[in-house]
Amino acid sequence: MTEIHSFPHFLAALVVLASGTTAAAGASEVSAAVPPLQTSAVPDMAETGGQTYDLSLDDAVALAQQRSFRTARASRSLNQNELRVQNAKAQYLPSLSSNVGVSQQALDLAWKGNTYAYTAPSAFGGNATANVSMPIDVGGVIHRQVVQADIWREITAQDLSNTQLDVTLDVETSYLNALRAQNNADADERVAKEIEDLLARAGPASGLGNFLQVELANARQTAQTSRENADNAQDGLKQILRVPPEARLRLTSDLRGRKQPVDRDGLLERALSRRPDIQSALLRVKQAQTSLEQASDSRKPTIRVGVFASQQLAGAAVYDGHFDRLRQEGGLVNINVPFVQWDDGQLRRNKEVARIQRDQADADVEELRERVAYDVRQQVLAVSRAENRIRNLPDPSQALQALQRAEQLLLAAPPETAQGLVAQVSNARQAWRSAETATADAYIDYNNAVFRLKRLVGDQDPPAAEPSTAAIPVQTVGPSFGQ
Repeated sequence: MTEIHSFPHFLAALVVLASGTTAAAGASEVSAAVPPLQTSAVPDMAETGGQTYDLSLDDAVALAQQRSFRTARASRSLNQNELRVQNAKAQYLPSLSSNVGVSQQALDLAWKGNTYAYTAPSAFGGNATANVSMPIDVGGVIHRQVVQADIWREITAQDLSNTQLDVTLDVETSYLNALRAQNNADADERVAKEIEDLLARAGPASGLGNFLQVELANARQTAQTSRENADNAQDGLKQILRVPPEARLRLTSDLRGRKQPVDRDGLLERALSRRPDIQSALLRVKQAQTSLEQASDSRKPTIRVGVFASQQLAGAAVYDGHFDRLRQEGGLVNINVPFVQWDDGQLRRNKEVARIQRDQADADVEELRERVAYDVRQQVLAVSRAENRIRNLPDPSQALQALQRAEQLLLAAPPETAQGLVAQVSNARQAWRSAETATADAYIDYNNAVFRLKRLVGDQDPPAAEPSTAAIPVQTVGPSFGQ
């Protein structure tokens, strides 16, 4: 955008230089017309009540893991399946049931006839029973239910790990995008500051005044646009971290010269053995096999053993103390063996469905392995390309020295030769800006490629310490949100 805006002004400035009509008064008028540099389109944080918080890349990852709704959802699902495993195992244990009942009838029934007389007094009754029983898993039905519950727990544990990897990569990508936009805004603001310094060194009476004022206006406009883009990129990061929109983040991780370490030995083997989604797919194969075995559980014999005891009381009233008592004790063994059942082939079809599900689970594992192998190969190439780019980076210090030499020649040149040096200064300034941003972008691209490779392999660095991000507030959307 800078080249498109500045080219017409560049021609106009050459015309002004060639005609020799530049004057000190004219330079002062143009200077007054150039607006001051705006470093951000967002209102001043002192006015909005926001604060600025330092945030490193490691702290951003730790904060995202603490606040992510996806991670919390996966963690709750794991807790639910932990309880389901305990319920499944509880079927092995004895079960106790007991109850107590009391009844009191207040009757005053009398009948007198020619032949006989009948009177029915009040009646009281009470009973208490207790039963203890436990199953004997002779058919392995309970065992398979426990196995299924345990598989579900392991699947949700792998899903939690997979979610944590996804959240980590999302926040790393968003942080690097915001950091790239911040570096571009800083570079454009340094360009504008460099032009201001050159204009001050040239002096108000210089014939270069009009040209430098035009370049300064364009540079300030570009810097303001870049700062707005940086604020927008930071908003995306704050959304992931659930940080209030009025807060500002100062990204402190300068990745220039920093390369994330990567171990390239046995990448594919590590990916196939560590990735949570592959482990989850393997567990689903085991789950499908168990479901195939469970298809005929309804035809398995069952045995249940237990003991019981009961006490009954009967009398006229609860308060008279004269009761008839009946006590029973005993044990039982309940054996249920299916003999002849006809279901029109329903059991056979259920087994076939379970067998098809198992075959599909095997195919899903193979498909996932092939896709992982392809993705890992492609990402290794991306890391290699990023490394080659870093090796061929221009030197920003040399570009700055070239710009300074071009500016010195321009300031020392007589008016008749300054016209030919103007373009050299502009080109040198653009080369300096490109060298600055290219270095930052190259290291950001390399580290982003390494982060993606680690995600594909299933590697995850340990989270940072918690206290460093404890002061950053959490966004809450309530009735007054946005007011």
